[in-house]
Amino acid sequence: MSTKLLASLTLYLRDRYADVDCDNIPSNGELVLDISLAKIALDRQHAALDAVRYDRAVRPELRSLITQTENNRHPEAGVPIEFIQPNLDQPKQDAVRAALGAEDFLLVEGPPGTGKTTFITEVILQVLKASPEARILLTSQTHVALDNAVERLQKITDDTRVVRIGRLEDERIAKSIAGLLLENQMDDWRTDVLNRSRKFLDDWANAHGISRHYFEIASALRRVSLASQAIADRQLAVHERQAQLKELIGTNPLLKDGEQHSPPGVSSDELAQIQEDIARLKTDLSALRKEDKKLKDQLGTLDPMLSEILELPEGELEAWAESFSPQTPESAVFKRLLDTFTEWESRFGKSSDFQGALLATCQVVAGTCVGIASIKGIQDVEFDLCIVDEASKATPTETLVPLVRSRRWILVLLR
Repeated sequence: MSTKLLASLTLYLRDRYADVDCDNIPSNGELVLDISLAKIALDRQHAALDAVRYDRAVRPELRSLITQTENNRHPEAGVPIEFIQPNLDQPKQDAVRAALGAEDFLLVEGPPGTGKTTFITEVILQVLKASPEARILLTSQTHVALDNAVERLQKITDDTRVVRIGRLEDERIAKSIAGLLLENQMDDWRTDVLNRSRKFLDDWANAHGISRHYFEIASALRRVSLASQAIADRQLAVHERQAQLKELIGTNPLLKDGEQHSPPGVSSDELAQIQEDIARLKTDLSALRKEDKKLKDQLGTLDPMLSEILELPEGELEAWAESFSPQTPESAVFKRLLDTFTEWESRFGKSSDFQGALLATCQVVAGTCVGIASIKGIQDVEFDLCIVDEASKATPTETLVPLVRSRRWILVLLR
C-alpha cells in the first residue's frame, strides 16, 4: 500500500511582478529543489582550486604560499606616507604601511566598528596614487561590505575608475552605486567610444570636402539593413531553440518554458542551457528592435521622404545607401571607414564578450568572491592587488576564486 502526501502552497506576488499572468500558473504540480545556481558556484570554485593546484594562478607560487605560510615575506618598510584620509589613528596607519609594503599575503584583523572600511579605502587610494595604472580587485561575500567601501571611495575621489559587478535587479546592492554596475558602465562606455568614433569621421569628412549629411543617410540605411537581418537571425534562433525545448519537455503538463527542472531522461544542464540561450536571444532581440526603431526615427529626422524606402527589403536598402554616397576617390575611402564604423557600432558593447575588455580599463573592480567569475573574460584580466573584506565569511574555496586572479593579497578578518 502506497501513500501520497498532499500539500498546498500559496503564492504572493510582489508589486514588481504585478504584470505576471496568474492564469498561466498551474494549480497543481511538483515541488523540486533547484540546485543549478549552487552547481554553477561550485564549478567556479573547482576551477579556482585547479588553478592553484596546477600553478595556473596569476602568481603560480600561490599554492606554496598557502600551504607553506612561512614562505610569505614580511612587509617591507616603505617610503614615508602622506595619508589621504584625515584623522587615521596609529593602528590604521601601521596597517596601511604594512599593506603597502606586503609582497605576498597580509592578514589584517580587528573587531567590528574599528574602521576596516576606512583602512581598505586608504590602501586603495595609496596604491592608485603610487601607480595609477594598477588594477585592484575588491571582494567580499557580503554586498553591504562591498558597497560601504565603494561608497567611501566615491565620496573621497570621483576620478577613480570603479566598476561594481552585480545584477541590476539585485535588491541587496545599494541604490547609491547603481551607476557603477557593469551593465550601466557598458552603456556609458559604448556611448563614449562611439561618440569619439563619430568625431573622427566628421573631422575626416570635413578635411576632404565630403557631405556629411548624405553619408549619414547612407550609414543609417546600411545600419537599418544590418539590424533587420540581425532581427531575422535572432528570431530564427529563438524559434529553433524553443522547438528544441518543446521536444525535450514533450507534453509533460508540469513543465513550463522557463522552469529549471527537467523531465525524466533529460539532462538538467542541457535543459538549463537551452533556457539560458532563449533568454539571451530574447534580450538581444529586444535590444535590436529598439536600435532599429531608433535608426528609423533618425532617418525620418534626416529626410522625411525616406519613410517609404524603409519599407523595402534589406537588399534594396543597401542599394539606396549606395545612391547617397558620392562616387569620388575620397568618398570611396570614406565609405570604407563608414562601413567599418557601421559594423562596429552594430556590435560594440552589445554582448558579454566586451565585459572583460571594460574591466581591463578599470582601476577598481568590486564584486562578491564567486560573483566575479560570472563575467566573461575575467580569466584574462590580471590584478595587482586583491582585497578580501570579511574573509572569514567566505569558505576557503570561495576565497580562492578572486585570489587566483591577483599578484598579492590582503585578507581583512573580523575578530
